[in-house]
Amino acid sequence: MKKKSNESCFDYFSKILLITKLLILLLLISSIHANANRLNSSVLNSDNKIELNEDSQPQQREVKGIVKDENDEPLVGVNVYIKESLKGAVTDINGEFTIQVESDEDILIFSSIGMETQEIMVGTQTFISVILKQALLAIDDVVVVAYGTRRKGAITGAVEVVDAEQMDQTPVTSFDQALQGKATGVQVIQNNGMPGSKAEIKIRGTGSIAATQEPLFVIDGIPTDASGFSELNPNDIESMSILKDASAASLYGSRAANGVVLITTKTGRTGETDFTFRATSGLSVRTSEKFTMMNAQELIDYEVLIGRRQAYDPNDPDIQELLANDHSWMDDIFRTGKNSSYELAASGGNEKTNFYTSLSYFKQEGIITGTDLGRYSGRLNLKHKVNEKLNFGSNITLGNSHINTASTATNGTNPMISGYMNRPYHAIKNEDGSWGETHWSGNWNYFEMAENITQYDDNYKMLGKVFIEFEPIEGLKLKESYGLDFSEYERYYFLQPDARDVTENGRSSYMTNYASRYVTTVSTTTLNYNKLIANDHNVNVLLGFEVNESNFKDFSAEGITFPTDLTTTLDAAAEPDAVSGTSTAWSLVSYFANLHYDFRSKYILDLSVRRDGSSRFGSNNRYGNFYSVGLGWNLHSESFIRNLSFVNILRLRGSYGTSGNFDIADFEHLDLYSFDSYNGRNISYPSQLSNEDLTWEKNEIMSVGIDFGLFDGRLNGTLDYYNRITKDLLHYVNLSYTSGFGSQVANVGSIKNEGYEIALEGKILDWNGLQYNLGVSVSANRNEVLELYGGEDIVGALDILREGAPMNSYYLVRYAGVNRSNGEPLFYTEDGRITSTYSGNDRVLLDQTLDPDYFGTLSNKISYKGFDLSADFYYSIGNYAYNGLLILINSDGIEGGNQSSNALYDSWKQPGDYTEIPKQDQNIPRADRSTRELEDASFLRLKDVTLAYTIPERITQKVRLGSIRLYAKGMNLWTYTKFSGLDPEMKYGFWRFDYPPARTFTFGMDIKF
Repeated sequence: MKKKSNESCFDYFSKILLITKLLILLLLISSIHANANRLNSSVLNSDNKIELNEDSQPQQREVKGIVKDENDEPLVGVNVYIKESLKGAVTDINGEFTIQVESDEDILIFSSIGMETQEIMVGTQTFISVILKQALLAIDDVVVVAYGTRRKGAITGAVEVVDAEQMDQTPVTSFDQALQGKATGVQVIQNNGMPGSKAEIKIRGTGSIAATQEPLFVIDGIPTDASGFSELNPNDIESMSILKDASAASLYGSRAANGVVLITTKTGRTGETDFTFRATSGLSVRTSEKFTMMNAQELIDYEVLIGRRQAYDPNDPDIQELLANDHSWMDDIFRTGKNSSYELAASGGNEKTNFYTSLSYFKQEGIITGTDLGRYSGRLNLKHKVNEKLNFGSNITLGNSHINTASTATNGTNPMISGYMNRPYHAIKNEDGSWGETHWSGNWNYFEMAENITQYDDNYKMLGKVFIEFEPIEGLKLKESYGLDFSEYERYYFLQPDARDVTENGRSSYMTNYASRYVTTVSTTTLNYNKLIANDHNVNVLLGFEVNESNFKDFSAEGITFPTDLTTTLDAAAEPDAVSGTSTAWSLVSYFANLHYDFRSKYILDLSVRRDGSSRFGSNNRYGNFYSVGLGWNLHSESFIRNLSFVNILRLRGSYGTSGNFDIADFEHLDLYSFDSYNGRNISYPSQLSNEDLTWEKNEIMSVGIDFGLFDGRLNGTLDYYNRITKDLLHYVNLSYTSGFGSQVANVGSIKNEGYEIALEGKILDWNGLQYNLGVSVSANRNEVLELYGGEDIVGALDILREGAPMNSYYLVRYAGVNRSNGEPLFYTEDGRITSTYSGNDRVLLDQTLDPDYFGTLSNKISYKGFDLSADFYYSIGNYAYNGLLILINSDGIEGGNQSSNALYDSWKQPGDYTEIPKQDQNIPRADRSTRELEDASFLRLKDVTLAYTIPERITQKVRLGSIRLYAKGMNLWTYTKFSGLDPEMKYGFWRFDYPPARTFTFGMDIKF
């Protein structure tokens, strides 16, 4: 069995750090050698001391100037220095500078991160006006960070930005699915391919057991839940900032334990109104597994093999009828799904007001019959400048999705189970029009279900924020904002009375209506002061106060026996049934502060602190304090680096800090009573034991990183290392039943996540209009459980939590193959002996885990004269999946439904056969929870291929259009894996039959006018 090891990952990273240190040392040596030329005009006196020649004595004079950008706006913080000298200055808030020069031959160098460097000879000038152009490599773009923005070169934390160009027109229902492979250290798993489903996102490993493992999502300053993303239009997004360490995320305190994803939507720009029309159309098909199910002839032969059917005469009319019905239920259940989208957006503004608005419609048919999604969404972003001191605005989006769903139950209503297990010689419908027989009692026929059961989800989402900003004095801004996150969910299920053969729980027709409402408000007040002192010291102070309040309520009602299919409301039911309803709430109050300081954009200090008070904890631990310290050094601003022409960026950054997690159920710290009825009267009983000492999960995070850009932007990259320890893990612990309770939430232990991230991007070819860019990223994370409550293991169905082992480690009986003499399955006992008797007591901790050793991307982009072709690969190495599907389709004769064809052809038949599939005997119990079902789920996937053409401007201007872009896109086109199921990315578990991801082809156009 392959042993999983992470040690090589970290040995490799140590080597990278060593090479980096050597690189910096070589740069220093090169710089010293270059600066040695400054001694050419010096001589050694008789005492061997350096002495300037008399005629080389500098004649200093003062030169002033101003630096602006291409829009005639002054640039603050531009470095101005004399070439081959340590003398320099920095432009002030008005873009002005003053410098002492030594001769008319001096050359002034003007450099600013994100702008093209410019050299100007002083000559006889006493005032110099300079215009800097934006560099092709915008290494100092403004990046959205916690409660504001910051120049990328002034960030000390690990922040990764995904911009609109990487997201536009990706045919997914929500942007979280399109995030895969866009950022290092961010693992995105699409567990379910059903339209409207969300992805699982983990940033820098798994840091919790019972509390949430997802990052905090903040859209335009409003914290929100990922469950509502299917109602939002991904094309409204301008950029996403992924905050991965303490320095970047600590201002969100107790909500930043698993990282933060800041989402900024599009805004208008001053100028004429621009309109954009987008349209796409495409189709989706199923991916393919590595096994095939039996056809009718094979299943009949198999039933004879295991003794379920007597030997048969091929000419028997009954056999001929079965063979005539031969079909694949999987092929019938799957279909080619169609998708389309239409969107119209407008943006513009003037010196007072700017706006962005959009309307969109998205339709996606699922690859399984009866499933689809339709979404309408609209957005309006508005900002108005009253005067130089006051402005206000709003960000509002509305969305509605209607999803026709398929069952996920572990019975025949689940289309995947129907497709795999129904026998191929049973027709969907008989010749007389009746529904065909299926594997399950009660005639669970999926197509009958689809025809006679109406089930859908309606989701409504509104995200809105209004804000006002006042600047009483220059550099001091007071901002007040109020945000609302409103979600309403409706679930409708109707088993129609005309369903002839279908019953559920003895009911021939019934209806369930479920509705829930989730409302969260956030009020944020911030005071921000920014000051440039003596042209060298940039200080920014942020103070804030925030209140979050959340309320949830739901209601459910059922009715039994309806007169016809046309009566689709509960009041038509002959008999009212169960009625239920719940409500809950939580609140969070926060105080936070940040101090940012940088000296000449070279040396950067970031200090953050936040104090949170949560209603989810008792009076003993209601408040938690979180902080971070970040340091940055822009080496490329130093004179010993500036002389190295091939170095554009060289930045070191590091941080240490804390964050927390309080995302557990409401009121877990209280003594609770529940209510029920007995003999027609109300009763109450204690249902939860209090724990006033319950407190936050706490993260201690250390992170260091290097950013570099070389050869005028031809090669760029980042290296990051982090160590994250989560303490006071929130989890349920077992109690003695003498207490009257089975379990209680408590703080039980600690976990460590340690890893590295590498991202490189290079312009390989740039010749005569032909460009080829190549990008590669590697992320690795090593997880270890450091401490558990009482040192005791926490055992799951397939995995185990044990001190010293990684989380998500499999805990299974080891499969030893097949006894070649009698065909029976063999297993290893706990102490390593081989036995033919399966026992759950022989489960052992395995080296294999659900999490990968490495994951990352390989991206390619070629462009030439309006054409561009991109191909992105995504890989995951070292992760294992428990394929519970095999228990049913390779059941060794236990299951009566259809089977995988290898059960017939590759199973043990006679003494001496060498195979991994035992004798097919319905009298031998089929073991589960063994390594027989554990498979290597590593994969390499061609994730995204896009071919696009932008029509030349000279043509579009003739028809009064700004631009036209046509493109074709394919997603999930090819996958290499050893995993035998439908998709290696699915988080397979015990008896999992999830809706698989699809292979998608899309054609689209973007028109701007």
